[in-house]
Amino acid sequence: KHWQICNQLLDACADDCRDTYAQKYSEVLRLAYRAVKEADSTAQVLIAGDSHMTEYPSVFNELNGKYTDIVDMHRFGDESQYNPKEHLDYIKNALSDAGYNLDNTRIWITETGTYSGDPVPRETGTGVDLPFQNEKQQAGGLLKYYVSAFSHGIEKVFWAWNIVEGFQRNGSIFDYNGLIYDGYEWTGNSSNDPNGRYSNDPTDIVYDKGSGVKKLAYYTYKLMVDKLENGNWDNLSIVSNGSNNIYVYKFNITGDHIWILWWDWYNDPDYSDGETISFDLSVGKADSVMITESIPNADSGDEIQEDAYPAFFFTRTEKVNDETAEITLGNEPVYVERTPFLTSIGSHGESNVSQEDICLYTGYPNPFNSQTQIRYNLQKSSNVTLNVYNVSGQQVATLVDEFQTAGEHKIMWEAKGLPSGLYIGKLNVGVYSETIKLMLQK
Repeated sequence: KHWQICNQLLDACADDCRDTYAQKYSEVLRLAYRAVKEADSTAQVLIAGDSHMTEYPSVFNELNGKYTDIVDMHRFGDESQYNPKEHLDYIKNALSDAGYNLDNTRIWITETGTYSGDPVPRETGTGVDLPFQNEKQQAGGLLKYYVSAFSHGIEKVFWAWNIVEGFQRNGSIFDYNGLIYDGYEWTGNSSNDPNGRYSNDPTDIVYDKGSGVKKLAYYTYKLMVDKLENGNWDNLSIVSNGSNNIYVYKFNITGDHIWILWWDWYNDPDYSDGETISFDLSVGKADSVMITESIPNADSGDEIQEDAYPAFFFTRTEKVNDETAEITLGNEPVYVERTPFLTSIGSHGESNVSQEDICLYTGYPNPFNSQTQIRYNLQKSSNVTLNVYNVSGQQVATLVDEFQTAGEHKIMWEAKGLPSGLYIGKLNVGVYSETIKLMLQK
């Protein structure tokens, strides 16, 4: 149902045609558009994409507001180059000037990406020499490239080129966008270096961690999908759009919201290593919020035990005061999810059991994908119940309901048949209660 006519605007040329590419491509597009619509009037046609936005206006003018259903953009760069607004505004103005109805013209990004490692320039002595990026920078950049694009109304975004590294095998950025290592590196000083070779010789390897090793960005992508796949992306709202270099986005998820926050610390001229910044986030009625780092707690994917997913994403909680949570931001984007008031679950009461007599620890792992262990400590023997509730206050499991002696206790909760989401574990000792947040991510 979707047809893209050429990959780039210059693809209609057999040779260098900078002076005539607009006329040649436009003729190809007109012929292809008519043929596609004749075969299937419901099919949608994409114009070729390009990273060089100045090449679009001449083509749009040749087409005179016709023969295009979807405009494609290509965007690549380091983690700081994620925001498509300048590129998007330029294209929208060019479309409008050429007679296109912007309300009926959709925009996709079919090629985007950032990298880990140190790509070489395309040609010796020319072109952009992109800086080295570690795996954490690629992972954080991945989330920013997606969220920022959707926040500006771009309908679809596709990571390029391959999930596994090594698309062109010449050391360019396209060889390092992949989320899984391929075991090779380029030895030349530029993509066209005649002495360069794409090598898997261990003596030539500097950054690659080994064929098949998944980068941190692989797990960041997986967590993004798990967190947001049930969200209403059309109603994504911008809470903060760069004030103090802080960006905050609110997603409507089934039954609740998720916020994504990050701080572009590299744009702060006074930044010092390890510095943080705070943002007061309005979250509505909630007891507390759970904050999840978007990048695994490791320096590289080869340090991660994959079957522990998602336990290697660091989580913490913050109390909500007057419907506001203070969120501390460092170098990594975070997810924020709220814990609702637990009035439907019960409240504290009078008891001989004091605060010092009970200690309920968070589940481990948390978040978890099938089961988590809950641990608690009793200073006095007492009647104990441990129940689990969903965010609507409905009880979904009873883990303990008995008289227990003083000491440490552990119980495993296996969340069979339950959907991914936030759950509340509530420990009742006598008539006193404590609660914890448990995040199930399948």
